[in-house]
Amino acid sequence: MKNKIKVWLGATVAVMSVSVQSVFAQSDGTVQQVFSGFHQFADGFKVNEEEADDSKSGITPLTMGCIRQKGNREFPYPVKGHEVITNPPVFTWPMADYEYPKVFPVKKVSGKTDRCLQYDFQMGRTRNFSDKDVLTRTGLKLAFYNNHKPLKPGTWYWRYRVSGKSWSKVYEVNIPENLPKFQSPNAEEAYDMIPEKHPRIFGEAISGKVLTADQKQLRASYRRAANAALNKEVASYKVKGDPIPATASEVERKQIMQFRLRYEVEGINRDIEHLLNGYRLISNKEYLDKAVALADYIAAKEPAAMYAAADFTGAKSMSALSMTYDVAYAYLNEQQKKNYKHFITTVIGLIIDDAMQENVGSADGILCAHFFQHTFYNAFTSAIVMKGHDVQAEKWFGMLYDIWLSRSPGGGFLSDGVWPNGNMGYIHVNMESMVNNFILFRNLFNVNIFKHPWYANCANALAYTMPVHSAGDGFGDGSDKVYEVNRLRAEFAYILLSITLMSCPANRLPLHSLLRKLTLTPIVCSIVRGR
Repeated sequence: MKNKIKVWLGATVAVMSVSVQSVFAQSDGTVQQVFSGFHQFADGFKVNEEEADDSKSGITPLTMGCIRQKGNREFPYPVKGHEVITNPPVFTWPMADYEYPKVFPVKKVSGKTDRCLQYDFQMGRTRNFSDKDVLTRTGLKLAFYNNHKPLKPGTWYWRYRVSGKSWSKVYEVNIPENLPKFQSPNAEEAYDMIPEKHPRIFGEAISGKVLTADQKQLRASYRRAANAALNKEVASYKVKGDPIPATASEVERKQIMQFRLRYEVEGINRDIEHLLNGYRLISNKEYLDKAVALADYIAAKEPAAMYAAADFTGAKSMSALSMTYDVAYAYLNEQQKKNYKHFITTVIGLIIDDAMQENVGSADGILCAHFFQHTFYNAFTSAIVMKGHDVQAEKWFGMLYDIWLSRSPGGGFLSDGVWPNGNMGYIHVNMESMVNNFILFRNLFNVNIFKHPWYANCANALAYTMPVHSAGDGFGDGSDKVYEVNRLRAEFAYILLSITLMSCPANRLPLHSLLRKLTLTPIVCSIVRGR
């Protein structure tokens, strides 16, 4: 029987192989026909230039030659013929000094942010910008503009330029009457809304509320994790293994040391967070003292070298130090604050330099993956914590604040709720970041980012891209390695539903009886039950 199965599988693979080879031997028309479903699903990566009339969406599907994007859009958005999904829209144009990397992995360039060209932007109700509604902004660091406040319905004209150069042609866009409003304070207003005193973000977690059963479970889990961390010494985090062979090359030796550094440091970062959350929940000073001791160990490392070795590790270390700075500010001495600040500000600068090098402002296609998965939130919270402690904090904050509201999710012009590079894999990596940023923007700036049309359609997209009795639709990075439904899908959908139906009692939410049987993650417990 096993032999028959092997023969059947071998024959199937052979037939598939021949079929694929025959398809690619056909004309371009045949290839396009075979991949028409893929093209339709991936619709939205690339935005066309002006259409002849307003009946077109301005969005065209990928072609076979566009699967790897070149990293810079070829024309502005939105212009006449483009579908505008929010009011205000995000005006975007090509980055003038972007250079597509010739070698991968990309060589990092420090100081990129300060060397990038800047832009001016102008919009109004007349082509010559002589009307009373005309608006001009100068010295923009990123190749986009978000007005933050809704525009009057009707026709608007706009243009841009590299600061000090000639203006672009004048573009026209129509703002429909009933377009969903997605408004927010501008970056300057939002910066002024950040509390002056610490803790700014990571304050007391309970605040005298009567705890629900889920919150009690969450508190108990943090207490267990914090208690376990209390008994650990730094040496216990080190990766155990055989000595590096004497025959190892310099490259191999460096990779092994980077691996060991990453897993040692990330374990310490997790326990710093556990200890600080334990302190926030039950005010046990032992937790805080231990967290500070571990943070001192991290702060003594070289930040640029750590970030270069592993960007997630450097960013998470920065985040752990920022959380400690915020929670323990009143207990830290001046030397500790100086050490933490040096590490934090060094890594924030490197993260933003990388994002600028990858053209986070106007990239066309899948945006800076690691940046939006984790490092954005790490850098954004760190910039907030650094307000008043570093002269560059306001610049960093303004750029990051605008980037999240303007370029996420899907580059700022997608509304279908489907993750650009597939709903089976990388959407799950981004879910924690999306929820964390929802909380941050809601609590500090009174902005509900889940009102964006993309989030409004996301729950349906999660269902549509997971056919019954399947782990997904097979589209996207890593889909060949997915064999079961990721639990985060249901939890993320539950969070979206709960926030959308805030006025609906929890015991009447659809599927509540099913979803509450899941092993809820801390993020679900703290958001859904504790709002």
